[in-house]
Amino acid sequence: MIVSHKHKFIFLAVAKTGTTSIEKVLNGYVEEPFFTDDMADNMGHERFDKGGWITRKSRTHPLRKHTSAQELKAYLEEQGWDWDSYFKFGFVRNPWSKILSQYYFILEQSRREVSEGARDWDKFWIKDCQENMAKHPDFNTYASSYKWEMTPLLMVDGKFIDFIGRFENLQVDFNYVCDRIGIPRQTLPVTNKTKHGNYHDYYNDESREAVRRNFETDIKNFGYEFYDA
Repeated sequence: MIVSHKHKFIFLAVAKTGTTSIEKVLNGYVEEPFFTDDMADNMGHERFDKGGWITRKSRTHPLRKHTSAQELKAYLEEQGWDWDSYFKFGFVRNPWSKILSQYYFILEQSRREVSEGARDWDKFWIKDCQENMAKHPDFNTYASSYKWEMTPLLMVDGKFIDFIGRFENLQVDFNYVCDRIGIPRQTLPVTNKTKHGNYHDYYNDESREAVRRNFETDIKNFGYEFYDA
């Protein structure tokens, strides 16, 4: 999540949709950090669990990295900022592809070693990833249990935010965002890329249909299908 008062934009972060790459570019156009990982770490953290995925949630700050548009709108208006004056955007991804990427990201994180001087958040995160993998011993178990849809993060008062790009068209859609908010077009860096093959090859019939049920709203709203790519 990034808010720029100068450039009048709000970026809503949806996990595993190119968020970190986008943040690396947009952070250069923010007057001061609105919400950062370090901020959440310094304030403490609580578990924010959405069926196989956790995110930073401060004990004293009402927001988190993957805050919904509805929550952010309420917070901004409490601070006296005009929500309607900002260009609001986020990105989505094919649910079957997204879940595979998340699984391998958590798997990789679970294998990290915690250094003696690691931040509290890092210790918490790695431990939680390890517990997550223990509860989901294989990919299909994980995929069948994952239920955090993208739609609720990107809607306000029953309507979608101004622009929703697609991970499958990431650079082109980000170019549009740059034009819209008045910054130079820039090539997005590749970050947090997980190592795996085509998502089609990882699902069995049960997990494929579980994702279809669990992500029914996203599939309807964004037109995704299992064999999109």
